[in-house]
Amino acid sequence: MEQEIPLADFVVEMKPPRSTVGFYADARVFENSIGREGQRLFRIVRPGGENVFLKHGPRERAEILGNEVSRCAWAWGKIPTPRVVDFSVGPLGAFFLMGEMPGSPSHLCRHPVVEIARLLREGLGCLASVPIAGCPFDMSLEG
Repeated sequence: MEQEIPLADFVVEMKPPRSTVGFYADARVFENSIGREGQRLFRIVRPGGENVFLKHGPRERAEILGNEVSRCAWAWGKIPTPRVVDFSVGPLGAFFLMGEMPGSPSHLCRHPVVEIARLLREGLGCLASVPIAGCPFDMSLEG
């Protein structure tokens, strides 16, 4: 679920990094309350520009968010994944600014079960086709 919040309130409360300020001019900001896991997620709707998402986590979770940034950057161009726009860690926590992915949130999906199964099969096939040679992330049992 999303709730729109006034842009001024967002900027005052979140104090986003200077490197991302240009993404907020004349934007509408929506906070997503689903799947937060100790982080906050905002959808930034920019008139005439690329919509982006800002994920914010406390400093204690900066490494976890940084790992997500690294994986997105590595996967970019190999599988559908958000484009990394900016990542920074400061006194107010970690900020990950990412491009918007096409599609709809899964909780809004109204497809028949057979169609969902086909889409999942297609997505898993896409993941399985990514060459792992050169992948810097070792999650193997031996590693």
